Amino acid sequence: MALSVAVTNHVTPVIAQSQPYVVGFLPKALLGFFQYATATGNAIRSSWGFAAAAGSGDQRVVYAYAEDANTPTLGIALEEDTPFYRIYNFSGAPNLEESAPLTSFDSGGGGGFTLNHQTLTTGARPFSTLALGGADLTNVKTGKFTLNQSTGAQSVTGVEFQPDCVIFFASAAAAADTLGATQSNSTAMMGWATGSSAQGVAATRVKDSANPSVSRRMQLTNRCIKFLTDAGGQGEAHLTQFTSDGFDLNVDEAAVGAYRVYYIALKGGSYAAGAFNGRTTNGSQTVSGFGSFTPKVVLFLSANQATSSANNAHARRSLGVDANGTRWGGWFGDQDAVNPSNNSHRTVTTKSITMATEGNPTVNAEASITGFGSGSFDLDWTTTNGVANEVMFLAIGDAAAGPPPSEGLAGSSHIIRLPRRKWSF
Repeated sequence: MALSVAVTNHVTPVIAQSQPYVVGFLPKALLGFFQYATATGNAIRSSWGFAAAAGSGDQRVVYAYAEDANTPTLGIALEEDTPFYRIYNFSGAPNLEESAPLTSFDSGGGGGFTLNHQTLTTGARPFSTLALGGADLTNVKTGKFTLNQSTGAQSVTGVEFQPDCVIFFASAAAAADTLGATQSNSTAMMGWATGSSAQGVAATRVKDSANPSVSRRMQLTNRCIKFLTDAGGQGEAHLTQFTSDGFDLNVDEAAVGAYRVYYIALKGGSYAAGAFNGRTTNGSQTVSGFGSFTPKVVLFLSANQATSSANNAHARRSLGVDANGTRWGGWFGDQDAVNPSNNSHRTVTTKSITMATEGNPTVNAEASITGFGSGSFDLDWTTTNGVANEVMFLAIGDAAAGPPPSEGLAGSSHIIRLPRRKWSF
């Protein structure tokens, strides 16, 4: 048994069409990473998109966007259940530029997935995916729930299995808001948990119609859900346990609105969540001690700052994925307390960690994985700026090998009965 993993970098078509993408096996889960960029490299505007799917009828997407050089600021965000890929801009009003739902996971043609690209204003936009499959991955499901508006325990059920890992993502849209409709404020959060003592979250907020700009960020390594206001928090939770039908949270800070939270739950394979401080000078770095398995892929998440639990100025966040051979790195930033707005984003496929300062932008730190080991991975930092930025990670690998069968008497036969497993869409 093994876990199949593929990080692949793609470009959207320039005409509306159904487009297959090859990953080399039949996926069971698909994560998507994208920004407003029309090419890799630096670009104006702040943008961030993340999607998760367990099948054509089980997919979610979150997208946040802020316009550059505007007075007052222009920021939007959205959540939607159906498309896997969604791009908006803001030219006087929110404008849908690209949309593509996942239509199938494919076993033929080398194995992969198909997107139905329906709306294409520009086309030829880069996006990247992480596909997971193989016999180790037994259950996958996406879902949504409303974070409690009071502190204390909250149970999320209906997953239909006990997860090993859950990834959370949201835009601070209220449960009553129309799915697919843009909301004011470019607000987004992403977090994950592999257990009650292994979780993390990064959150950003760019206030809409502000003069001067109000842009904030926060990163926590003891929470998996966090929503920000202009000066503080407005909803926060941590995982307490996985259950046979989902997971339990403790709401540490009551949500000020009925905020909807998306998730993708995974069972089967090995998972580890942790955090480390990046190098202050160029060179190699080994991150170790997070388990006994050898990762096949690692996700990175950072608010581009030294370890801090404060609500800090400037909305900056890095997200990356690295399979030691193929990788993607994305960054966006929005400067606080300026007029007009000053923001930008960066998309690269040669690094999985990229950090910058908005404007041109100026690249502050970049790294990529050079090797995997037992409970470890090696990084090569090719750009640094003297700051030990805290980076959170989610490592994924094969399931732990079971004990070998016991030896019996010569001539005896043995039947090993495996427990039945339920695949859930």
